[in-house]
Amino acid sequence: MATQPNSTDSSNKPSGCLPAFIRLLWFFFGNVALLAATFFIGKNEAGVIADIIFWLIVPALIAIRYIDITKFHGLTGENEPATLKDWKSYSIKLVGIAAVMYTVGKLMAMFHFV
Repeated sequence: MATQPNSTDSSNKPSGCLPAFIRLLWFFFGNVALLAATFFIGKNEAGVIADIIFWLIVPALIAIRYIDITKFHGLTGENEPATLKDWKSYSIKLVGIAAVMYTVGKLMAMFHFV
């Protein structure tokens, strides 16, 4: 008699370092990249290239978080399984925070704060 896989079976969960790397990418390195891009915008040395890089990071982070949730069974901050509702919330918050960061960078450039 064949047994059906249990939904809590750990063999269905991705293993290895790729899921951990994906989580580090969107959770830590992506935020550091956004912060660095904000300072480059504030220094006003890279011109429009810094703007383009900044606004390419945002959809990349959204896509990486989507992959984390759908392919690697990503978790929330409370260590619960993340859903697409969590992804939507993350995406909206990220775009809002990125808009504020971008504005701060432009203001830093305008008033030569960096």
